Amino acid sequence: MPRRLRHLFVGLLALTTLLSVGCANPYLKGFTGDAGPALAENAPVQVIGANRADAEQMRVFETAHADAKQRHALLGSSTIVSASSLRDGVAAEAGRELGADLVLYTFAYVTSTVEIDRTTNHHTYDYDNHRHHGRSHTTSSRTRHWYEYRAYFFRATP
Repeated sequence: MPRRLRHLFVGLLALTTLLSVGCANPYLKGFTGDAGPALAENAPVQVIGANRADAEQMRVFETAHADAKQRHALLGSSTIVSASSLRDGVAAEAGRELGADLVLYTFAYVTSTVEIDRTTNHHTYDYDNHRHHGRSHTTSSRTRHWYEYRAYFFRATP
């Protein structure tokens, strides 16, 4: 996929995610599968996360994923792109709502975007017994780093 098209796709995907998320847990918005009954608010949820760029973390993840497939039922998964940190606490919260007692997730850097704000400040000052009006401009920028998250929600089988 050409680089420019990829950036456009990621930007649209991120915008769609942001617009649909609001205050709700993003993992829930991206969830596909069959959720079970929600767990109690203080129920323990085991969460294992891995950066896909870190080989050691991925080895631990793959081992946990293979074990989970044998001992747990897969409720479903969620794939989202976000500039917010959607790590352990957010994943555990989604797991409880979906009835999962084990959440495995990976994340990978996708792209960065720069937002530029330009503000015009109007001011009045007195100089040489005359009132003068002036303007000044302030430019600020903010870089946002976007990551793709893939989460798998499991429930222990009796």
